[in-house]
Amino acid sequence: MMLFLHLAIIFLANGAFAQSNSEYNFTLNTVRDGTGSDTTINLTMDALAANGYGQWTMSSSTGSPSNKISSGWFLLGNSLHENQVSTFIPPGIVTSGAFVGSFPLATSKVACNLVGQVRYVGMDFTSTTTADNGFLVQGLNDQRGPTGAKHINIAALGMPNPPINRQTVKMSIQSFPNITTDVTSSGTTHHTIFNETDKRDAFDVACDAKFLYVVWGSKTNCATGVTEEIWAMAINLNTGAAATGYANGPIKISGTGVSGKFPTVACDVRNNPSSPGFTVSFIDMNSGKAVVQEFSGTTIVTGHSENFTKTFT
Repeated sequence: MMLFLHLAIIFLANGAFAQSNSEYNFTLNTVRDGTGSDTTINLTMDALAANGYGQWTMSSSTGSPSNKISSGWFLLGNSLHENQVSTFIPPGIVTSGAFVGSFPLATSKVACNLVGQVRYVGMDFTSTTTADNGFLVQGLNDQRGPTGAKHINIAALGMPNPPINRQTVKMSIQSFPNITTDVTSSGTTHHTIFNETDKRDAFDVACDAKFLYVVWGSKTNCATGVTEEIWAMAINLNTGAAATGYANGPIKISGTGVSGKFPTVACDVRNNPSSPGFTVSFIDMNSGKAVVQEFSGTTIVTGHSENFTKTFT
């Protein structure tokens, strides 16, 4: 112990304090949002969710030069830097890819859980017909997902070649069945999502270890005297099929005579329930107050419905 103290005193006496970068010459990455010879990434990040793999987002444009990185889905690390070589993906982007077909990036949201499942959910507002087709769903799974759909794999197999084995996502993103807004399963009684100024204000998504939950506001086929209703749908993450109790379509969240808007949904991301379990909040347009309701299956949990006293406009 005494020898250690003597050596420490000698070490410090010789000016051996914290080192500066000038001594090590590490490359310092800086963020630059502008033009230059290197690839400059500028993601729109229309929505974002995080799990153990990183931060999942999407971008409808990617800055300049756009030919280097295409719009689509992205898995991000903890920072974005300007690259030193213009032909490479900038540091901070772990991986990225294109969606299948035409996917409405700017009017979509993303949800993920802690068992390697990621779901991008969007609505095509091009026309009433496309909106009535329901919510579009595309997603990724890791080895805990269904057979044949193991897109995410961090195992570095066969290094150093081929390069695909070093990719975090080794398969293209997968399309899942659309989430219906029709309560009759006949395509005739849609509760089509309302087209808010920012369309993402009109719906929300969340998922636990088993189900994907989508809630939205609709002004289509509302009850008499109601301006806008809140609806919800629960989907099995592995199959894309409707959860038990939702086979005939979505359920109405807002109560009788209640007009609601700006819904949000939350759930226990660690839960693996046998039936859907989620909590919805929305603004009661009559009172201006926030309503919070917890659901088990298709019914409100007793005592778990609350109206906040604060008024929202």
